[in-house]
Amino acid sequence: MAGNYINTVMAFLIPVAIVSAGCNGVDKDIAAGLQSELGSERASACVRAGQQRDESVLPLLVDRLEDSDADVRLFAIGALKKIAGKDLGYRYYASESERSKAVLKWRNWLQQRREKISGG
Repeated sequence: MAGNYINTVMAFLIPVAIVSAGCNGVDKDIAAGLQSELGSERASACVRAGQQRDESVLPLLVDRLEDSDADVRLFAIGALKKIAGKDLGYRYYASESERSKAVLKWRNWLQQRREKISGG
């Protein structure tokens, strides 16, 4: 049931985020967008990061999993799924304590990924 709701929300919100991202005719830097004070800009940056499979912003996307805005969290996990191919049990609508446990898994995954890349 939650899956149908998520699909419905995503079907509505992704086009909205894409349109709002292109309103000014300039694709703002994704990293800057992920750190914007405006939730709509953070959400839009998450969508762009996922579309572009931008691995350079993985740590910022993981940070967005703790965003106060549920829409931002939804788009952040969507982008992470596109880039990393997994969700590590994260649910954007879960309680804060449940989300924190999943975010810790993401932070551990990032650390392991860094170690693999650096050969350490």
